[in-house]
Amino acid sequence: MKKITSLFSVTALLMAVILWGCKKDSEIPTLGTFGIEDYDIIQVTNSKPNVPVVLSYGDDQEIDSIYISIALESAPDTRIAGTTIRNFVNSSTGQTTVKIPFPLPAAGAPSGLYVISYTITDKKGKSFSKSYRVNILNTQSASSVNCTGSFPSSPLPTGKNVWLYVTAPSNTDGEDLYVSGNFEGSLGCGTGDWSGGGNPCLKLTKVDGSNTCYYIALNLTGSSEFKITRGSWSKVMKKSDGEEADNIKWNSTSSQFFTISNWADRVVLPPTSLPEAGIATGKLSIVADVKSTDDAIKYYLVKKGNPVTDKSIPMIRVANTTKVIGLVPKDQTSEYNIVKEDKKGVNSWGFETLAGKWDGKTNPINVTVSYFEGDPSIIAVPPQLYMIGSATPEGWSAPVTDAQKYTKISDGVFEITINLTTGGAYLLFENNVGCCWWQQKVGGNDKLGGRLIYGGGDIPSPDESGTYKITVDFTKESYKLVKQP
Repeated sequence: MKKITSLFSVTALLMAVILWGCKKDSEIPTLGTFGIEDYDIIQVTNSKPNVPVVLSYGDDQEIDSIYISIALESAPDTRIAGTTIRNFVNSSTGQTTVKIPFPLPAAGAPSGLYVISYTITDKKGKSFSKSYRVNILNTQSASSVNCTGSFPSSPLPTGKNVWLYVTAPSNTDGEDLYVSGNFEGSLGCGTGDWSGGGNPCLKLTKVDGSNTCYYIALNLTGSSEFKITRGSWSKVMKKSDGEEADNIKWNSTSSQFFTISNWADRVVLPPTSLPEAGIATGKLSIVADVKSTDDAIKYYLVKKGNPVTDKSIPMIRVANTTKVIGLVPKDQTSEYNIVKEDKKGVNSWGFETLAGKWDGKTNPINVTVSYFEGDPSIIAVPPQLYMIGSATPEGWSAPVTDAQKYTKISDGVFEITINLTTGGAYLLFENNVGCCWWQQKVGGNDKLGGRLIYGGGDIPSPDESGTYKITVDFTKESYKLVKQP
């Protein structure tokens, strides 16, 4: 009996080894994790121009190649970036990070929702494919052309004491540049000091083969001041943030280099990157424009329903902006107040400004906070609402009849169903009197719905005449039109 039992045990062991070997042989290699969840944020900047993909695998996986592709979700068949890894060697940690260079936004890689796909093939030809979605914030910008090595080296002409070498932004497109300053009149040509440009005596020379590199020989003193334009003050140089640039002054050397960041009529603001502390795997980032750069003021995200004194989710500054950012769980049911000290953020009409509910994809969520509770500029919600304009049956004549009066549905929400004529416009107002109704007018810019603007311009009528249901919602600072059958 002992022999039979022993024989059975040996047989069972052999069968287990065979079955284990068959199972191992049939397994398809996979990647355990990418170190990131669906709909997380990956931020690409000039200093970090790659999308990192973390590959995790088992020690016994004999991988032949890994193909990685990055594509816009809206165009999944068009690869924006990617790579193929061959001769794969397992690391001692069982993890490998692949850094995939990502193109500039102008090269067809804007910020947005992307699909990262991978296909793994093992040494026996078996393959496994999977994909996940990420929100890529592409804040890269084209590097400025360094003109220093392009400028000619020539002796200064007689009567000149400085070469001014100018690097212009790429959108200069090779147009003529001029110096305009407080010494133009002394040159005996042009229209006097601070002409704005166009003075032939102060036209810069463009370096051959370049659209951004210019130079000119000048005779300057310690009191000389000037700016550079493309021929008029409407095309004057500006700072990187689009604000007024200081006058240029001589640095007392024979070679002075100057870089123009922007033109008044072609301002290109550098893209804003988010602080790394405001981005985390498995979290939703909320970015709020609080219209303030005062770092002494503290802001918080407070879950709707919690007391405003809840300071468990602080927000931090997005550098050089009026925005702050905070992190919350990826929750499609929760909404959050933006709180300044102990005051909730509200819109123009005093209703809570809430971030969320999360749509399950978008990350980060952006919100603008116009006011905070108690601000004196908050507008009172009208107790009644009318409409007037050429798009309406009664035109611009006031007062209008009750046919053009909205019905109040709830606090801050009004509705009306009315015939509208295309090619016209209309406004919303409170006081239905012939005189001065326009003093409380509310306008907008969009035909079928958009943001309400107190004191704003006429709302354009839809492209198609007909009967429309118009909903005006001051709680969301918006209006919406729906064509009726």
